[in-house]
Amino acid sequence: MIVARGKKIDSTKTKGPNVKRPIPIPDVLIGVLALCMVAGLRVSAAVFAYNDFSASASGNYDGTKGQALGADPELGNATGLRFNIQVQNTGGVGNSPMLLHADDVAMRAREAFDIASTTYPAVRFSLYFRFDPAETLLGGFIGMGWALSSATDNRSPWNQGNDDRVLVGLRRTDNANNTVRVSSGGQFQNFATGTDIPASYFDTPSANLTLANWYQMSFDLTFNYDSATPANSTWALANFVLRDWGADGQTGGSTLIKQASSYTWNPAFGINLDSSHNAYAYIAGNGDRGVQRVDNVLVQTIPEPSAIGTVLTALASAAVISLRRSPRRA
Repeated sequence: MIVARGKKIDSTKTKGPNVKRPIPIPDVLIGVLALCMVAGLRVSAAVFAYNDFSASASGNYDGTKGQALGADPELGNATGLRFNIQVQNTGGVGNSPMLLHADDVAMRAREAFDIASTTYPAVRFSLYFRFDPAETLLGGFIGMGWALSSATDNRSPWNQGNDDRVLVGLRRTDNANNTVRVSSGGQFQNFATGTDIPASYFDTPSANLTLANWYQMSFDLTFNYDSATPANSTWALANFVLRDWGADGQTGGSTLIKQASSYTWNPAFGINLDSSHNAYAYIAGNGDRGVQRVDNVLVQTIPEPSAIGTVLTALASAAVISLRRSPRRA
């Protein structure tokens, strides 16, 4: 916390009846300010997964058993069909630690979350991935979203779990220019033209990726649960951004794809989430089509404006009350 330091006051210039005196900062105001500075955006946010892999011991992790990536629950668990998903000390963003598997790299949150909860309806997903396809194959290759337990450990993100996941990510549409589109699906095999997010919702709907560059993909995903008719529940995608951070993961940050307006839809995949909505935050990449390495994974709820407003209102009220109680000076 940075605290501003004031200049020393010359006492000869602060005496006399006409001298303006500084208004003392009430103790209660200082307390509320300190609380806000310490809590920051977490005033109303919850973190489901946060891992830059520096706190995960290097070595192999068994995704078939959902092996924990460290003691802290926020570090998440390896998941999927591979028993040797690796944490390596180098090779990530800025040559930092990262998560790797040549075929399917996947991880999930430690605990399941009720995505139908109205407490935190919108969730922000973000990760970095390096584009290094092992083959010239086309299709979905990176995605984030929600998965039931039946689509996590010991289940392939490529061709299993279509009814039990809702993923948003990218699909490779050609292997000459490495063009990608924003798409969706319950499994990568089903990312296709019919599940692409419509181009009209983006300033630029596609991009050409550079081999061995690092990219950051982020978006907000909301589950709009219909308790009366669960099958009518919808999903809303907002603020999708794809940025290019160069070969080292730290250079440039130019925006390649940016969502212009929110998109709401009722997909034909992930239908089991309508009724069984205790799900895990989930991320996966497919090596043959684009992603073997991921880094800087963050999944957290989006602070609600109403909650932030409540804090600011309390801050202002505390100041007024305290000032009214302060004795007047002659």
